[in-house]
Amino acid sequence: MLCSRAGSEPKRPVPMREKAAGTMELKPLKNAPFGMEVLGLDPVLARASQVEALKKALWEQGLLLFRGRVLTKGEQVAFSRNFGDLEVFPSNRFVSEEQPEVYPVSNRADRGYTEVGQYWHADGSFRQKPTELSFFHMVEAATEGGDTAYADMQAAIDHLPAATRAIMDELFTIHGNGRVHPLLRGHPITDQQALYVNFGMMVGLTRPKSPPIGVTPATSRRILEEIEIILDNPVLHYRHQWRAGDLVVADNRRIAHKAFPAPAHTTRLLHRTTTKGN
Repeated sequence: MLCSRAGSEPKRPVPMREKAAGTMELKPLKNAPFGMEVLGLDPVLARASQVEALKKALWEQGLLLFRGRVLTKGEQVAFSRNFGDLEVFPSNRFVSEEQPEVYPVSNRADRGYTEVGQYWHADGSFRQKPTELSFFHMVEAATEGGDTAYADMQAAIDHLPAATRAIMDELFTIHGNGRVHPLLRGHPITDQQALYVNFGMMVGLTRPKSPPIGVTPATSRRILEEIEIILDNPVLHYRHQWRAGDLVVADNRRIAHKAFPAPAHTTRLLHRTTTKGN
């Protein structure tokens, strides 16, 4: 059964076990309102039946966490492909021609893209067909800072003021590149609705189909500020403290995330892969 929204007691799946090359266990994340931790499984060795169990848990809970060894770029790409076709990025000094699916993020300018995603957002929202899943793999964990918070955008709906809830299905977000998406997005697999935002790329809201047409700048700012305050509430999000070898899989159609900076005296290197939207 799908996780219920905030305001009622969430129903969490009981731990699942499957015997294959080893024993895989899925258990609810500690100190988190959603998500499952995967125990006893090296993702590279996952069998087809185990991948199906992982997908089911991901659709139900929005996020999976693996803790284990540091994967090579090829291993991360191979595991990510179990969930769909992958996005590729232009080759440069950070993105290799051999593994263009891997997007490196770091606090050091010589290791990867810096200051990425330090605001609530869903990956790939600037695309016509937005990114579906994101795979975050920590190669080098910072000794201080560098956390990532993940927020449940389904549960966030019930925390909005009544006046905003009354019109939210008529509102669309406008990105700086002109891309427009519904503020309220339905999940194609679960049929659940969730807020869909990117505070680093949105320039405002519009209301194109229902009277009164349009949204004043003041109203747009107010609604977006309401959402941002709600997402910052620890009741709705899980803040992950990284270890080297951690792999987090997040469904962008339900989960938004926000990165926190790591200081210059430590090193943080994360490899991200993403599946294409349909």
